[in-house]
Amino acid sequence: AERKFVLGSLGHASDPKLKLRTMEWSISGDIKLQDFFYPMGSVSHSSNEGRHIAWEFFKDNFEAIKKFIGNASPSLMDAVIVSCAGGYCSDEKAEEIDAFFKSHPVPKSSRKIQQTLENMRANAKFLGMLRASALSKEEFWSALV
Repeated sequence: AERKFVLGSLGHASDPKLKLRTMEWSISGDIKLQDFFYPMGSVSHSSNEGRHIAWEFFKDNFEAIKKFIGNASPSLMDAVIVSCAGGYCSDEKAEEIDAFFKSHPVPKSSRKIQQTLENMRANAKFLGMLRASALSKEEFWSALV
């Protein structure tokens, strides 16, 4: 259990170079295959910058990631997809990610990809509703104090 906590915290370093090194290390073979997506998720969940680093790394290293996973359980690729491509909240990013997977198909993960894209689009719609509501105005929050 402690191992997962450590792997899940590595990506929270503030230096983008350390975030990238964490991504590289995750597919180096130094981590057990069953655990390699935890550091990737920690980079992605660390900040907006970390999310961008994780997604770019995934795209740039897609073939290496597929090779690393090999014939292991498809749930590992699902976990990497959610870790590196999930978390965005815009229709534009959903379209970009959808286009990537159309040109780089992962048939065994197609359901997870569709769920991730659906979640992203739903979150984008919800964010738009929040931005258009009184909740986005400072007056709403100052009236509560």
